[in-house]
Amino acid sequence: MPLLGEQPLQKVTNDNRLRDDEKVFYCKTTGEIFTNYEDYFRRMMLLSSMLWSCALTSKLSLTYHEALASENAARNQQEQFPAAVKGPFLLVATHTKRTGINQMFEDVHSFIKDHFFKGEEVEALDPDSKKFLRTRIMKVEPVDGWLGERKVSNLLYHLKVNNFTAPKWIVTGDMLRRSRNSLTHKMCKIFLRQHTEPGPDGLLRVKQKSLDRYVRGEGWNDEKLFFGNVPVFEQSKKLKQKAKANKEAKRNEASTPTESTGCGPVRPSENKKRQHKRGKDKADSQGGNGVKGFVEPSQDDLAKIAEQKEEEDRLRMKQKVEQEAAAKKIQEERKALLAKLVTLAMKKYNSVVDDQTLEDQRVMPPVRPVRTLIPSKYFGNVLFILEFLNTYTDLLSSRIKFPNGFTMDLLERALLLREVNGPLSDIFQVLLGAVFTQQAEEENEADVRYENPESVSTKRQTVPDQARASDTVFWVQKHYFSKVHELPLDYLTVSEVLRLHILASGALVEDHTAKHRHLNRGGFVNSDDPGLRFVHDYPHILRALKSYPVYQLPIGDVIQLLCCLIHQLLTYSAVRELVEERSEHSRVAHRKYQANWAAQRRITNKIGSLKNIARENVTKELAAYEGDGEEPKKEAARLQMQERLDSKFIKIEADAQSLRLELNATAKKLTEDLFHYQIYLGTDRCYRRYWLFESLPGLFVEHDRTALGRCNDRATVNNAELANCPSELRRKYITKSIKTAEMSVSFQQRFTAGSLPDEALLCEQLFVEGSAMLQRDVIDAPSYHPSNHELLMCTANPDSCPVHGEKEGPSSWGYYASVEELDALILSLNVRGLREKQLREMLECERDLIVARIANCPTEKLSVTADTNREQLLAEIVTHQQSKYDSPNIAYDHRTEPNDILEEVLVKNLLELEAKITVGCLGVMRVRDRQKWRNAIEAHSYDPETSEPLVWGPKRLAKLGYQQNGGGHEEQAQQQHQQQEDKDVEMVSDDDSEMDDINVRLLSHAKDPGYSLPDTTVSLMDDSIFGDGSDELIYPLHESETLQARVHELASALLQIEQCIEQKFLRPPFGPKKKPKDRSLMQQRQLQALKNRIKWEVSLMRSSSYAELFLHYAVLYDAIRW
Repeated sequence: MPLLGEQPLQKVTNDNRLRDDEKVFYCKTTGEIFTNYEDYFRRMMLLSSMLWSCALTSKLSLTYHEALASENAARNQQEQFPAAVKGPFLLVATHTKRTGINQMFEDVHSFIKDHFFKGEEVEALDPDSKKFLRTRIMKVEPVDGWLGERKVSNLLYHLKVNNFTAPKWIVTGDMLRRSRNSLTHKMCKIFLRQHTEPGPDGLLRVKQKSLDRYVRGEGWNDEKLFFGNVPVFEQSKKLKQKAKANKEAKRNEASTPTESTGCGPVRPSENKKRQHKRGKDKADSQGGNGVKGFVEPSQDDLAKIAEQKEEEDRLRMKQKVEQEAAAKKIQEERKALLAKLVTLAMKKYNSVVDDQTLEDQRVMPPVRPVRTLIPSKYFGNVLFILEFLNTYTDLLSSRIKFPNGFTMDLLERALLLREVNGPLSDIFQVLLGAVFTQQAEEENEADVRYENPESVSTKRQTVPDQARASDTVFWVQKHYFSKVHELPLDYLTVSEVLRLHILASGALVEDHTAKHRHLNRGGFVNSDDPGLRFVHDYPHILRALKSYPVYQLPIGDVIQLLCCLIHQLLTYSAVRELVEERSEHSRVAHRKYQANWAAQRRITNKIGSLKNIARENVTKELAAYEGDGEEPKKEAARLQMQERLDSKFIKIEADAQSLRLELNATAKKLTEDLFHYQIYLGTDRCYRRYWLFESLPGLFVEHDRTALGRCNDRATVNNAELANCPSELRRKYITKSIKTAEMSVSFQQRFTAGSLPDEALLCEQLFVEGSAMLQRDVIDAPSYHPSNHELLMCTANPDSCPVHGEKEGPSSWGYYASVEELDALILSLNVRGLREKQLREMLECERDLIVARIANCPTEKLSVTADTNREQLLAEIVTHQQSKYDSPNIAYDHRTEPNDILEEVLVKNLLELEAKITVGCLGVMRVRDRQKWRNAIEAHSYDPETSEPLVWGPKRLAKLGYQQNGGGHEEQAQQQHQQQEDKDVEMVSDDDSEMDDINVRLLSHAKDPGYSLPDTTVSLMDDSIFGDGSDELIYPLHESETLQARVHELASALLQIEQCIEQKFLRPPFGPKKKPKDRSLMQQRQLQALKNRIKWEVSLMRSSSYAELFLHYAVLYDAIRW
């Protein structure tokens, strides 16, 4: 009960019987009833005052409630005090000589904390599993030949783990420990306070009742506890002073009578007389005479000699003690230094640091290099294209072209075979169509308007690239009468449409359009357009497209074009939102998968915990059967409890299995979801990145050596033994290495001389030296030690460094395709590395997913060697996709040059168009012999079959105007002709130079899109597809006069066909939309349609490629009223 002034609370008692209707005041805290409010109020104030103290802990300045709570807490702690320690605790307390409870507690606790007692439950280190197990001490005995000093190391403890396993083992005290909360300071002090009381002279002593119950009652005595060596504790200062005072008083009492009477024995004089007499007697007995007795040493001399010898012995012993103390001090200092160095080493070699600074790296399993039909240096871009086409099928609407999905086979066929109507054409159409769709949606949202030519001309000096793009936009609208994204797109026109689209990328737009793009496309401005950058970086590609189709370009150029279109798509807001949404779904799915994996691990840990709890409960129940005569009952109970324990284990496993099945089902669904996402796994020690791709199964490794900086100043020395040392033996190996180096002569000399470096450097030096010494001592140690190059560590030499060397060139790729390689990779990763720690955790978490992916890895496609028949592999790809592309080269041989195929198709289309016009009476060819004209074209020649040269452009416009005047007013017609010619030449040709020949001006390409780009056909990536890998292209690109002449001939043939069509059979842009009733408006529209035909003719005759002719053909074909 709480104390008030060291007295418990005296509760009031009411002897008078209370009436049922009488008003009372009830104090709930103390359970008292008051009939007077004043008394009740005083009691409540007293309880709230900080005048109380705890009877068990002696805490002061508490309220009644606080003191009561303190007592309850103290009782709970007292109940938790181990029963086996109570007797020894109080027995040790009986040997103390203290007057204060705190001093007494320190003496007792200093002894108890380092000793263990029979019947006590402690934790012991299992020598097999290296884990601490819960055990009970069955017996304590000293070791053989002990020196009579009770130390932990001099006592042997007989332990038993539980009542189910019979074998016991014997350990020393340094292998035992108590649980953290078993003997706390507070608990021990409360227990001691409860069982002690003040005795004579203020000396604290143990209560007799407590001794009878816990010490004598449990059979404890000094022999059982101290084994004959009772500890001697220090005495309190008060008792020392009191004992000293008593001694002085007794001494004074003994000396007072002698001094007062003047009598009494004078001991020093008597001693001298006795010594002198003994000396004389000794001399006489030896038969000596007076002279001889005179020469012999006197008693004083003998005493001096003895005293001198004793002094020498004392000095010698003192010197020996000092030497032993100095040696012991040095040994202790070395031992303390060793412990400190081991701690530093463990801290260093267990800390997570940069991977390139670790000394315990293991050799990583070699990756399989990627060798596909496509040159390896393009593999990164190939994966980029493959992933994009597979990931965003809805955005690209690619299921129309690729209903079965887009595969690696299709991409290899597209890049290697270059079929005119094959997968390459479909890829470009899909990507261009997606870009054009985004442009059309943007126009609907923001009313996109380009800056007018006058405004563009003022900015031609400041932003020349964007001004050039604007010129392309105006040129397309002027000669094709539509926007770029509205041009007809098929496998025949895709090359020219692609060229015009890239040239028009980044054109200048009005302010409101620029603001809309900036807000909705992530801060996009015209200069950010990937097409604009492409024109600047790769002008040779666009120059090549001016004469050749995209199917004829080198692999590297085609890949760059595909990547440019993808990068353009990624700048649009709709695509960005789709990418962000997909990324978020990927993160959510990945988090769920990791949470599922963690839940499965928790189930495993929970099973072990539940089983341990069940075992402990059974052990506690069996503890009740301890004692004599309880063995039969105990054995029966043990068997019964074992059955119950087994059934409980079965139930635990069944419950866990049901949870596992549920989690496995969820994990399987999540794994299927993750298959639809690209996953970045992490980076290893040499900055190689690990990937899982949706489109290509396997674990892929990307090694990009660019931007990794320079080599380290010195190479990290690897310790193979430390790397191969198990984690549980790591501390033992480090301690042994440092201790071995510490025992060397050099270290002892440095230690004695005090010339040791700082502790961190000393720790590293000793560990390296000790490891080397241990390796020399082991005869069977493996002689192989991997080099830094094999470990993928920096060698400090840029020429041979696998990390920082070989910076030039594209990324290299490799892959793992077996479970064994994956497991070896996980084991080789260092958990102490900043990068490899995260990579290892990710690989362990995603192992099931990775195993499922690498099971389907197409190793035969990723390991194409030089001995592989490439043509046969390509033939197999073509055969496999025969149903999709039955005639990819329009019935021509696959070795035929694409330009030749396009020429044949164009000739066929021209003759077919002419036949339709003639048969349909839409017009009449103005030639002498139509059949000769057709035969010449079929024979890869051209004969205009006209008496006059072909006329187009302003001359034709003037001629038509003269004919309409009926031949009259020739002079006026000539003037109109000249004015119209000058106007139209300026309008159509955009040539400011003064040339005499109008045809020369009309055929000039000075203002055509892409004309001013650098005139080069050198490819940046021009590997050969077939052959020995030389730099020779499949189809060489060059400026061919023969090609240009043939294109001009077919353009002239198309011009003749166009000019034979009557105006009334044409629709916009070459004819009016409707026939207005107003005759003058009708003539005005017809004149505008005629001018559009003139512009088309001028552009047609400037054509330099078959794709450009096909585009003009498509515009004309769509304008005919069939």
